[in-house]
Amino acid sequence: MIPHREEIRGLVTAHSKGFEVGAMWNTDGSKTWHQRYDHPLWGLEGYFSDLGNDALGMQGALSIFTRLPSFRRPHFSAYWHFGIGAGYSNATWDLETNNKAIVLGSHFNATLSLGYYTELCIAERLSIAAGLRMTHLSNGSVVVPNLGTNNAALSLGCRYSIKDEAISSNRPNIPAVRGMQINVGYAAGIRQNQPAGGPTHLVHTLSLAGAYRFNYGSSVLLGTDFFYNTSIRPFLIRDNGSYTTRDLIQMGLFAGYAQHFDRMEFRIMAGYYLKNGYSGNGSLYHRFGFRYRIADHFMVQLHLKTHFAKADYPEIGIVWYRGR
Repeated sequence: MIPHREEIRGLVTAHSKGFEVGAMWNTDGSKTWHQRYDHPLWGLEGYFSDLGNDALGMQGALSIFTRLPSFRRPHFSAYWHFGIGAGYSNATWDLETNNKAIVLGSHFNATLSLGYYTELCIAERLSIAAGLRMTHLSNGSVVVPNLGTNNAALSLGCRYSIKDEAISSNRPNIPAVRGMQINVGYAAGIRQNQPAGGPTHLVHTLSLAGAYRFNYGSSVLLGTDFFYNTSIRPFLIRDNGSYTTRDLIQMGLFAGYAQHFDRMEFRIMAGYYLKNGYSGNGSLYHRFGFRYRIADHFMVQLHLKTHFAKADYPEIGIVWYRGR
């Protein structure tokens, strides 16, 4: 386990061990994004690992993932791996029974996996696979404590193809997609403050943004956020003795990048608070997540807002857009 915070360095007492098992399918080239990303794989996987410390217990996760080819030859291939899903930890923080396990405050969590895998074909349908992988579990500060876990692994395994893999070597013309988009979005999130066991706070977000799509796969973003953040109320009372409704309003300016996969886009953004009544988290914030187009001019979104490596809250919302 990677000790990404000084508070958990003492919990890393041994190497973790685990396994993953899954099923993968080749994209068939019927969609433009299949061609744009050189016929990626997609699949479902189960993941299980201990964390090398009895206080931290064991973790499991079920994820959907994609593997984007970075190198592909008849007998050797390499892939970038991106996965997202739901995770479970059998050990959580408890003041009386497990007060050392400060990394997670809930059994159920979100999981994110990033990796790089290589495959060497040794028979007609059998390949040996080796890779590097990072698996992250966190509940996004919905329940604290929530330092999260980052488990880095070197993996070795095999892949068996049930049927012949027919992958076209043709690279058809990818349509040129350029243009501006404007969008207005609303999202809601929840979080707890330290210490553990306190109330849950609601955060509302209104975002106004523009995006310029400079090719089929990529866009750059620029916009402004308005937050109505009830979670900072206790800190305002602590620091100032009182607060007004206006003190709960935060405003930020952000820039970002989006990667497009047909109806879905993955987004990463960095923002600066223009107005912020509580400075305990600094002047910068970040968001990453995805949007999915459900109809003409409407998308749903799921993001995680953070202050660098510290999760602030997850948010879910709806977006109206106009343009490319």
